Amino acid sequence: MHQPVDDAPMLLAQKGPFDGQRWSIHGNLLIGRDDDCDIVIPNRQVSRHHARFYADDEGVWVEDLGSRNGTHFNGAPLQQVEMPSRLRLPSSSCISVQMQPCP
Repeated sequence: MHQPVDDAPMLLAQKGPFDGQRWSIHGNLLIGRDDDCDIVIPNRQVSRHHARFYADDEGVWVEDLGSRNGTHFNGAPLQQVEMPSRLRLPSSSCISVQMQPCP
């Protein structure tokens, strides 16, 4: 069941080339280098289909899609326990992301 867009959680970019942009998470929000992604990041450090955000009745999730450089949360990589690995994000109506170069 999709939430109405007005009530949907938001993804907010706070740093990097997308600074200030917002995306509603009312289904799958695919992030990667490929043109079929919802958020296209034209950087070789980003996999073609790198990660996805999605919302369900349990909350908002971020899922690494087997990316080569991984997906990080609060500076720590998502654990590769199963592929794809996923993490339930804290309850919030707005999720902030920062896109930073790899060290």
